[in-house]
Order: sequence, then structure tokens, then C-alpha cells
Amino acid sequence: MTRQLPPRIGRYEVLDLIGTGAFASVYRARDERLDAEVAVKVLAENHSFDADLRERFITEGHLLRRVDSPHVVKVFDLGETDAGQPFLVLDLAGGGDLGARRRSMPADRVGLDDVLGVAEQVAAALGALHAERVVHRDVTPGNLLIRSSGPPPAGRARSGSLLGPGERLLLADLGLSKDLARASGLTLGAGTVGFAPPEQRGGAWIDPRADIWSASALLVWLVLGRHPDEDPRWAEQLAGLGWPTPALAELRRGLAIEADHRHPDAESWMGALQTATEPPPLPAPVPEAAAPEATAPEGAPVRPRRRLATLAAALVIVVALIGVGWWAGRATSGPDGPEISTEDLSEGRVRVASSDGPLRVALVGPERAAVDETATFSAEVDGAVRWVWIAPDGQTYVDAPTVDLRPTSPGSARVALIGTAADGTVVTVEHRIEISRG
Repeated sequence: MTRQLPPRIGRYEVLDLIGTGAFASVYRARDERLDAEVAVKVLAENHSFDADLRERFITEGHLLRRVDSPHVVKVFDLGETDAGQPFLVLDLAGGGDLGARRRSMPADRVGLDDVLGVAEQVAAALGALHAERVVHRDVTPGNLLIRSSGPPPAGRARSGSLLGPGERLLLADLGLSKDLARASGLTLGAGTVGFAPPEQRGGAWIDPRADIWSASALLVWLVLGRHPDEDPRWAEQLAGLGWPTPALAELRRGLAIEADHRHPDAESWMGALQTATEPPPLPAPVPEAAAPEATAPEGAPVRPRRRLATLAAALVIVVALIGVGWWAGRATSGPDGPEISTEDLSEGRVRVASSDGPLRVALVGPERAAVDETATFSAEVDGAVRWVWIAPDGQTYVDAPTVDLRPTSPGSARVALIGTAADGTVVTVEHRIEISRG
């Protein structure tokens, strides 16, 4: 039975029904004053007198008015039908949604460029929402609409088949969004199965990093047609499709169970993915004198100075690893990397260790330090032809048995130690040290 369309909604002439959900219907309509087609979203009649749902619907319109981004759907008007149903007048996205587009394509047609093109636009949308302290809470393929006109998409153009030339994504449906400027981050169970982060599946506190989890799950779904919770071997399957190991590491970080372990914001998430998939060019060899010297403790063996070629090669590895964002406890020996172990020692010190075959790398250092207080870190390395420290400021120390760091401001800082075996195997360990004012 064909559903009869209302002739008008407010002053808008109804042309067609775009879709119907549990809470609202969306129509294609004409704004006769501006001679333009728009989308009109109308709250279902049975929900229009539910005070909570009605308020949430109207709030969605207010939130959309606050956000200015070519990748977030715009709202042009807010009104009410003669029957008392509130409605929103929105951007018309004639290309359907990303979920339908993906399902219409062969599974092997979605490549890395496709995924990165989507990620750039999703990151731009989330960045605009988060700047207004709004958490979307329902980043799914169905809530990403495709529009074929308007400003160019965020980032440079990428060749791919998921989005055509001139098409851009619009993040829509803020019905589940959380406005942290007006309410706490405490949330009850909300979101779409498979795309809702762990903290959204029950009563917990959320922040913008909840959307980072959802966006990471979205990328996995675009390639495999399954979200990460459905397929625990998703990383192995992406590796089999040629995805670089550093990119898998960044997706794992985005999908971390604990929000503190994820990227802090959408810009960092996108930047890490870009860097992980596009390593920088190798730098020119540096003079041997450019490598800072480290002083070994009295009585400890001092490793002899290596040839210039060895030093240059070590620095090349360091720069490449920094460039792909991979010195966060990852290694080159397979998609999962070796296990990292942390051992509490006496006097507030810890040992962070990892191994791959005969190569073992351990970093020993304090858990905490004060501003202007010297913090000493020691290397325990077996089976390595060289090792390199990376200080929080990016400074590198080659083959130094210890390094002394003096923090200048409070917060947290990361120190990494990278060991390289003769066969090219690389193992990385990282330690975060908390800095107080003293």
C-alpha cells in the first residue's frame, strides 16, 4: 500500500518521501520562496507529545545551527505542522547514505584511498561538532549522507570508487547527540550496535573520544562489511588486503576499550592515519657529530662509536617510525606486534620490556618526576646491533646506555626506546612519565 504524502509541511511543498524511521520521516520538498529543494524531517505523530522526544528533536535543530561545517548537515528552518508535529528543514543530500552506497558495491572495490577519503571528511565533521562541545554518539554509515554539490570535501582529492568526483559527506541525525556545554557526560545505553563504543553501552561518562571509536569502527566496516565486534580478526584481514601495519596500529588505538588510550581528538586521529599510510621521505645522512652523546654511569661498559653509515641508518629508522606514529609500543613483526610487559620496581621505577625472537628491549625509568628534576632512564638490550632513544622533544640518542632528561613543565611525557636486530627486526617500548610542579 502506497503511503499518501501530505501536500505541504508548513510552507514547503512535499515532493517525495525519502525515508521513515522509528521516530521521524524525511521528505523531499520545495521551498517556493527560494525555489530550492530541501529535506524536511518531521517527528512522528505518536512521539510529538512525548515531552522528552519532542525536546530532543528540537534540540537537534538548535545544535545543527551552532555548527558551521560543509560536512555537517545544515538546518534552515524549524517549525510545527497543524497537527503539532515539530519539523526541521535541512540540506537535501540526493546521493543517499554511505551505508547504502557501500552495500551496492562489490566487497573488493573499497580500497585504502576510499577509506582515507571518508576518514578526512568524517574527521572534519567531528572536529566541528567537538569544537562546540557536542558528542554525536551515533556515527554510522546510515548517518553519513552523500551530497553531490557545494564546497569541495576536506583534504585533497583522492581517487576511489566509494565517493565520486564532487561528492561530499554530510554527518546527520544529532538526535542522540550529547551537548557537554549544557549537560554532563554521563550517558545511558545509546547508539547503534557495532558502532557504539564500550562506554556508551551502559551508564558511563563520555567525551569526544567516544566518536573516535565509532569513526574507527566505521572504517573497518567500510572495508570488510562487518564492524570490529563482529570479526575479532579484522586486523589480520586488513593486513591481508595490504594495509600497512602502522595504519592497523592507529585503528587499534582508535578502537581501544579505554577512552584514555585513544586519540585525543578528531584532528589527531586523522593526522595519525595519514602519517601511518604515507611515510615521509627518508632524510639525508647526518654528520656523526650531530648525534648527542650520552654519559654512561661510572663502571658501566660504554658501547664503541659505530661507523657513520650505521648511525645514519639508525636515525633513518627513528624518523620513519616517528613519521608513521609507530613508537607507541608497536613493532614490525606482524600485525599485532610483540607483547609489552610492565614491571614495577622499587623506589617508584618501572621496567617496560618487549621481545621478538632473540631481540629483547627494556626501558627502566621513574614513573614520576618533578619540573627541573633530572630523570634518568636506562636501556637493557639483548640481540640488538643498535638502539635509539627518542626523548619527549623528539631528540634522539643513539646507542646510549642511559639518558638524563630534565622536564620543564608539568603534565605527562613519553620516552621511547627502539632496538634493531641484524636481520632488520625492530622492537619498540614506550614509557609515559608524569611530571608534577615539584
